[in-house]
Amino acid sequence: MSAASTTTAIRNASRRLSSLITKLSSSSSSSTSSTGTLNRAAAASSSTSSFSTKSNTFDYRALARRILTQQHNNNNNNNNNNSKSKSSDVRSYSKSLGTDGGLKPDQVLVPESYIVHGNLKAKGPEDVQISKKRVFAVCSVGSHQHKVSPDDLFFVEKLHGANVNDVVELTRVLMVGSAKRTIIGRPIVENARVMCLVEEVVKDEKTIIFKKRRRKYSRRWNGARAILTSLRVTDVIGIEED
Repeated sequence: MSAASTTTAIRNASRRLSSLITKLSSSSSSSTSSTGTLNRAAAASSSTSSFSTKSNTFDYRALARRILTQQHNNNNNNNNNNSKSKSSDVRSYSKSLGTDGGLKPDQVLVPESYIVHGNLKAKGPEDVQISKKRVFAVCSVGSHQHKVSPDDLFFVEKLHGANVNDVVELTRVLMVGSAKRTIIGRPIVENARVMCLVEEVVKDEKTIIFKKRRRKYSRRWNGARAILTSLRVTDVIGIEED
């Protein structure tokens, strides 16, 4: 509970106690000694913590603490009930649209961006079989998305563990399509993947990083070249050419 809400609660308790003191003083007007004691207590209620009569002693700060404790316990009970209800809820996942056009069971996990299958051991370009299907796929690799088709060459960020002539399977496919139909994943298309071949590992163009602090005679000129992996698409699995 914040300090502002605590102060507000104490002020409200003080107002209620002041009205209670006023009612008590009006009800005991027949006894002059009691009336004088109650009036003095009502006048000093804003600066003192308690007032006394012959019959009882009342502490409004104790009542305020009791009220704040009760509110704190109620808030804790509400939070515990909310946490229990959240933990008891069944987690719902987005459904994936399969390649046959129907909704598949709930998809729990999104697979990794790529899987390295090892070296192809190809002696030349004639040993690499590239599909001739006229289809496309949108795949996610790292933080980028690429629209590719068979026999396309594209560059991605460095794939750790992938060397030249390695076969790489891109499993995070967001969309596949042909000339007559398109399948959109939710978030990925089930049983769809893009098979690629690593052709080379190169460095990107130099990026200049220049920093200057004016009036300090401070300048810094650096360059960075990111490592890229070039992939040749050999096949798009999950959709057939219509």
